[in-house]
Amino acid sequence: MATVDDLINVEANQLGYTEQPPGSNHTKFGDVFFPGQPAAWCAAFQSWALDQVGFAWPPDTRHPGKGDPSVGFLKGLAQRHGWWVTAVPQRGDLACFEWEADSWPDHIGIVEHVLDGATISTIEGNASGPDHTDEVARHSRALDSTIAGFIRLPLDAVVAPPPPPPQPPEPVHPGGHPDLPAWMVLCQQPNGRPGFTNHGDFVGAYQHRMHARGWNALGVDGIFGPQTDATTRAFQKEKSLTVDGEVGPLTWATAFRTDNVT
Repeated sequence: MATVDDLINVEANQLGYTEQPPGSNHTKFGDVFFPGQPAAWCAAFQSWALDQVGFAWPPDTRHPGKGDPSVGFLKGLAQRHGWWVTAVPQRGDLACFEWEADSWPDHIGIVEHVLDGATISTIEGNASGPDHTDEVARHSRALDSTIAGFIRLPLDAVVAPPPPPPQPPEPVHPGGHPDLPAWMVLCQQPNGRPGFTNHGDFVGAYQHRMHARGWNALGVDGIFGPQTDATTRAFQKEKSLTVDGEVGPLTWATAFRTDNVT
């Protein structure tokens, strides 16, 4: 029987996969259900990954042997089979996000790590990536009202490995720090907005810089979670910047100045 690790490894191997061409909503995952047609593909990606590990879909699945390209119908399937849970996520759960508060989930991703009591790390398809295109990407998500619940599939559980240790990114700027691309904004919950991201080397570089400035409670993990958001807002307030928790060009440049270090 497939394990949680098998499924997560399959999904991790697809990180960086983008729509072909970018912005078209056409993917190999959507082709499983709608050959040659553009389609939203977050649920299709999860269904494809489950098929890769040999998951046995029940007979009442809308697309027998394939899964379902709709988050809402995957939720219904889970509820019928006792796989739906609404609290205390585990590694391997499929988190269903409901951003429009209409009782129909909008997005889905697998829980790779439960980081703390308030945050999970996910792998998601049809999600904003570091190159501001929809792709298979990692995200940090708050455990809040935007999560409708979790699908806990009958997979063999394994002991979860610890999250990777923090690794400060290598400087990519001649002056010793990376340049933030003009189109990029770092924030806790980008919600798919073009150019907005909450993970990656730029987040790690920002965290590393803020830690060096004396914000010692901030860890360096490359994920823009609640602590990074709180530190950003406090820093913006201290420097008389707009307090919005978003690291754009002005907050970034202020953080990397050397004549205002506090």
